[in-house]
Amino acid sequence: MFSARDFNGLSKYNSGAQNWADLLSSGAAVQSGNDVTITDRAGDVLTLKDVTTNMLSAAANSVFRFL
Repeated sequence: MFSARDFNGLSKYNSGAQNWADLLSSGAAVQSGNDVTITDRAGDVLTLKDVTTNMLSAAANSVFRFL
């Protein structure tokens, strides 16, 4: 689980789609070959295998929830 505090500009009050858009625009979430990597401010990396940023964007409200 990620906290909104782990990323610049995210809020637990935003929708999943809003926070996902912020992750993409800040470069914290990027497409890396067949995977998506999400890097927090501490440098911890979560790798989501065999998905694309487009797939996650389409389902962001049901996939992402930041507390």
